[in-house]
Amino acid sequence: MVRRLKGTALFLGDAVPLYKKELSHTRGFKTHFLDGESWMPKASVIAKMALEAYNKGKRDNPYDLVPLYLYARDCQVTKRGQTPISK
Repeated sequence: MVRRLKGTALFLGDAVPLYKKELSHTRGFKTHFLDGESWMPKASVIAKMALEAYNKGKRDNPYDLVPLYLYARDCQVTKRGQTPISK
């Protein structure tokens, strides 16, 4: 799945502590990670992030944005030698 990413990718969720190091060294896209407090962002948090980016002059074409949602049934948040993270 990571091979499909291009440009900039924002990662959040309970798999970040397990894969952050590996994702940081993956080529082909720039990585950003949210801390644990932001894993379940509210619309207001996303709006604040967008406003901060806008105020810095960053403008994205909304038609170019492509979200990639992963659901529990689609992924396994474990890594060899580590136990799954529970909330």
